Amino acid sequence: MRAAPPPEYAAAYASMQREYPPPPAVEARRAPVGTRVYPEPPAGCYWASNRLFWTPVAGDALFFVHGLDVANNGHKEIASSLVDLRKVGQELDGVALPSSTLSRDLAVWAGRWVAVRVRRDGRRQPWRAVPITHGLWAEHADALNTAA
Repeated sequence: MRAAPPPEYAAAYASMQREYPPPPAVEARRAPVGTRVYPEPPAGCYWASNRLFWTPVAGDALFFVHGLDVANNGHKEIASSLVDLRKVGQELDGVALPSSTLSRDLAVWAGRWVAVRVRRDGRRQPWRAVPITHGLWAEHADALNTAA
């Protein structure tokens, strides 16, 4: 026989026993085998938890950061930036970043275009964003900011 909770904790106990609807990602996993639930991702991207993630690659790029949010990158919950990306041969809008350190580095420039060099110091090291202040990439970012 269960003991009744104290009256001041009754609401907390009641909320723990409430049934919640499954998130859309759980419903997507229940799709029949061989059925594509999401559209084919662009090159260098993948789907995880209803979001399109860009796989970081070392090099120079332009980013427009929409904001920092919490997302599941397929392995764990992380701080993830939602960005528009312009790289040589690649233009992506509304993709999430699977690296929390890269996301936090870019969150400083939320709401404007910024030219950065994406890099990491070693194979198992975090991705980092280093701002590019001179050159063609910086001029292109300034031009996009003035046009907006």
